[in-house]
Amino acid sequence: MQEKASSLGLKSILLSASDDDELAAGFASAKQQGAGAMLVASDPFFNSRSGRFITLAAQYSIPTIYPQGEYVRGGGLISYGPDFADGYRNSGLYVGKILKGAKAAELPVVQPVKFELVINLKTAKTLGIDVPPTLLATANGQYVGRVLKGEKSATLPVFQATKFEFVINLKTAKTLGLEVSPTVSARADDIIE
Repeated sequence: MQEKASSLGLKSILLSASDDDELAAGFASAKQQGAGAMLVASDPFFNSRSGRFITLAAQYSIPTIYPQGEYVRGGGLISYGPDFADGYRNSGLYVGKILKGAKAAELPVVQPVKFELVINLKTAKTLGIDVPPTLLATANGQYVGRVLKGEKSATLPVFQATKFEFVINLKTAKTLGLEVSPTVSARADDIIE
């Protein structure tokens, strides 16, 4: 990651934490060093403290990218990572093959093929970030703004979604003061009223 940051003319700061005090100190250090953003790695310790990450990111006003959508649903800014529901379904298929007699050692290693991009527009607004329309069009779920759910193709290289679904929750849209046009409604796969 540090090599990629350098090639883009960016400075990369590596921080680690193994307890809550180190986590808080990491955010304070990042802010002190002038970090413009933070990328959180997927880690069981970090995932178990998603609420703490969200609180610290807000406290220090550091735009943060998370590995799972749950962070964003809890108030974080943005996440990009494997679609775990799809992974669980694939795991079930894998187990089914083994139960039918396939040898686990002979089965191919399965890697994620579906990825999820989720953006919290309320958090973006709080941080003073204008989310580009091209990024919004890529997102699987945009919370507190437009409410879209489904699997959309990411424009990032290599990762291609295999299924597309566009769901509109009219009750949530109304609560947020959003008007859903007939053109948008006509494109939806499902409308929740």
